[in-house]
Amino acid sequence: MTAYGPETDQVRKEALRSMEGAVDRIWPRKRSQSFELRPVADFVQFYQHIQLLAPKDEVQASAKAQLLVAALNLRKTYCLMFLQSQHTSVTVPLLSVVSAWLAIIFYSFGLFAPHHLDVVVTLLICAIAVSSAIIVILSMSSPFKGILRLSPAAVRAVLDQMANCLEKDSTP
Repeated sequence: MTAYGPETDQVRKEALRSMEGAVDRIWPRKRSQSFELRPVADFVQFYQHIQLLAPKDEVQASAKAQLLVAALNLRKTYCLMFLQSQHTSVTVPLLSVVSAWLAIIFYSFGLFAPHHLDVVVTLLICAIAVSSAIIVILSMSSPFKGILRLSPAAVRAVLDQMANCLEKDSTP
């Protein structure tokens, strides 16, 4: 938006506020709050502000077209991310069947193995390892909650850079 010119100052501020709101919904600062990926309607105003820009030359016309495409792609990606978060990749029946299957396998190992402390400890460690693997697999299907969560550090760093650029451009 800086390539377009100073006419985009208000749009850039609005984009920053919108992005900060989205980041705070996805990665709330308080642990007690849950994440929210549902898209909100603030994008419509941002898109309309970009459309209202009146290019004065070909460079600005090209920048406006690129802004519109980038805004639509960002919104499309956000909506797809929301839709993907609504569906779990591992269903409850599949998880039940796999758990029952693993329980039967470990039971049969214990049934036919000699009753020594080494065998019991080994079977216990193997059962914990398999259970941990299942938990990790389930955690990877929800990247914004659970054990393995995406970090907001990179996105917050970009927001800080955007805010710094706005401050730098607005000061004479």
